[in-house]
Parts: sequence; C-alpha cells; structure tokens
Amino acid sequence: MAGQRGCSISTAKEGGVASCTGWFDYRTPVEITSPAAVSDTERWVQSSGANFTQTTAGNQDTVGFTDQFQVSFAVDPSGAGTTNPSGSGVWEDYGPLPITAIPSEGYLFNVWSTNLGGISLSSPGSVSMTATILGPGTITATFSVPVTQPITLALAGQQGTPANFTLTGCSISPLSIPGDGKPHSFSALPSCQLTITVASGSPNVRYGFDSEDTISTTSSVMTCPGLTCSVYSTTYYEQVSQQFAYSVVGGAAPYVKAPVLSYTALGSSASYTETGNPTSQWVDFGTPWSLVNPLPGSGSSERWIALAGASGTATAGGENVTSYQHQYSVLIEASPADCGSAAPSGTNWENAGINFQVTGETDPGCTFSAWEVTGIVTVAQPGQLSTTVFADSNGTLTASFVRNALPAFSTSELVLIAGGCVVAAGGIGTVLLVRTRTSRSRIPRQK
Repeated sequence: MAGQRGCSISTAKEGGVASCTGWFDYRTPVEITSPAAVSDTERWVQSSGANFTQTTAGNQDTVGFTDQFQVSFAVDPSGAGTTNPSGSGVWEDYGPLPITAIPSEGYLFNVWSTNLGGISLSSPGSVSMTATILGPGTITATFSVPVTQPITLALAGQQGTPANFTLTGCSISPLSIPGDGKPHSFSALPSCQLTITVASGSPNVRYGFDSEDTISTTSSVMTCPGLTCSVYSTTYYEQVSQQFAYSVVGGAAPYVKAPVLSYTALGSSASYTETGNPTSQWVDFGTPWSLVNPLPGSGSSERWIALAGASGTATAGGENVTSYQHQYSVLIEASPADCGSAAPSGTNWENAGINFQVTGETDPGCTFSAWEVTGIVTVAQPGQLSTTVFADSNGTLTASFVRNALPAFSTSELVLIAGGCVVAAGGIGTVLLVRTRTSRSRIPRQK
C-alpha cells in the first residue's frame, strides 16, 4: 500500500552491502530513503537506483550508495588563510579528497595536520595535496609569518657556464635561483629545511655540490626562527665527461705498467689507472689533466713514450686514446771523428722496428768504409753513405772511415815537386806531391 514500509535495510559502518526482502503491490512505485544515517558523523547517500516499480515477482533491485563522513576544515592561526574545501561538519565522500591551502597576505602555508587516524594526508608540507577520507575528523592548515633567506650559489673556479637551481620546501618563493655567485633573497617559513636542486645539465655536463668527496645534485639550508636570516653561501662544480684509454705501438713488455691519469674532481686531485678500453671520467671543467709519460717500466735504453695526447684541458664529450710508442736508444757516431760525420748523430730515440734514415759525410783525405753496429740494429746497405736502419734493441751505429795513403787536393794548377825544384803546369787538375832521390856526397863522421 502507498506510504507503507516494505522492508528495512540496516546500514553498516564504512560501507558494505546490506539487503532486505519485502512484499510490494503490483506497479506500485518504491522509493529508497536517502541519506541513511550510520552515526552522527557517518551516512550513506543514494547515488543510483533509488526509485523502481515492481511488475513481476522475485525481482532483485540494486541501489547504489556513497559512504560519507563529517569533516571539518580549520585554519591556524585564525585569519591567516583559508582552505578549499572549507567549513565545519562538511559531509565528504569516502576516499580521496583534493584540498588546497590559500594563505592570507603576510603569511605562508606551513603544514597540514589531522586530529584522527581516519584521515590520511599524502603530502602534509604541500599547499595542494590529497586527503584520504576513511572516517570523520578535522583537517587543519597551519600558516606562519615568513622569514627572508638570502642565498648565494657560486661556480667553483669561475669557469664554464653557470647553472640554474630550483628551490623546494618551506613554502619558499620564488622557486628558482641562478648560480651566478650573487646573493638572492627568498621568502620562506621559519625554522624549516629547504632543498636546493640542480636544474641544469646534459649527458656530458653535470653540476653538483661536494658531499663528502662525491657529487650531489642537492644542498639544503635550515632557515632561521624569524626576521632576516644569515646569507647561505655555497660553491658548486661544473664537471664534464671525457673518455680516456691508451694503446702501445711497437710491442709492450711484461714489466711495462699502464699509465695513471691525474685530473681534478670537485676541486681536489684525483687519479685513475687507464686501460685499453675508453672509460668515462668526470673532470672539473677547464682544469688540466695529464698522463704518466713515459710508461712505468721505461729505462735509459728502452722506453714507451707518448709523443702527443699525454696532457690536455677538460672539455665536454672528449675522447682521448693516447698512443705510447716503443723506442730504443741508438748512439750514432763517426769513427774516426776527424774523418767524417753522421746525421743524425749522438744518442737518438728510434721507434722499434721502424726504418729511419742515416747519412754519412766524408772529410777530405778520408774514405767511407761501412756502417758498423752493436745490438740488434739492422742496416739496409752497410756500404752506402746514405741508407735506412731499424732497431730491435738499443745499440750503436758507427760510420767508419779510413785515411787515404796519398792525400789529394783540388787546385787550379798542377804542381810537381822534383828534388829541390818546383815545376808548375797550367790547367786545372790534381796536385801531386812527388819525392825523388838525389845523390849526395857522404861526409865522413868525425871521431
């Protein structure tokens, strides 16, 4: 009959499924009461299927309800700001609820809090966040009078390109700062730790702070309790990624060791023992780097030396594969020294097993004999003044000369000396010195 109760459904705390069975007149409209109270602070509110009409027997009709709780929004101190949503004893749906704090002039948002465990907060320190409503309670937005926090970020060594940084926490404003070495002032919450984070960089360039000899992309500062805080000053670094490796040309030896790379990282000396595979190292931008040269194991007669690429300046994306050449010490000289010369001469470092050119020059009155060697030094044409040589060990290479029995001189006249007479013959030719015997009277020696 119209206006009669067909059956009663018992609600349950924090939602769930409830049902009842009753008799209803044919084609009589049926209405489900909404909202349905669970307690003074919880209710069910109809969301779908609240009205239906019975035309057949044995039907199952489903009605959707939303569980709601009473939530109050408060501000501390009073008048320091507002919230959205706001109000006292507001019915909010079970589940997530976006909320926002709006500070009044002269205040900054500080933190969200709640008085009961039935409400959880995703990010209490954020102006806007999500509260999860699982029960009734009060959500409070706390505001504070801001302090002034000056910050100075300086690039170490004043090299490279200054970085940019972001600021988070403590309701700080503005939210960014250039690392230009100048003081910049910010409004922030008192007695609060804010975070400075690097915002610049690329795959081959990075910026960061020195944190116990490792690079960190963040730094933090605790603001003062009130008014204007002391300047927070810190240094940051720009580092570039470079690849380093080495190779040996001409053969190595078991006692030869890999070169050590010396460079600067975070303003301090650092080192790395190279391998044959290019490996990236982070080096302070614009600082010098160098390699041990020659390789450890080299000596006075044999060495492995880099003729280029053993030092440089840190630049982004560089790849340095340094070649060490195997060399032997070869002494090149002429003998006798006043009979000729050799070029090059003296002690020379020659590449192992690689041809090099030598040339001898004969002085007047002498004749070149041959190139003589000690050690494993091979001469292509020992009897030629100019030839090629290669060394497979240290040694000596000597251009040997012999003196002529009859010296020859170039002149414009031919002069013949016969006995005590000199006869000159015109024309260009060779001067010959000829000695002839003359008869002399023997004078008896006195006794």
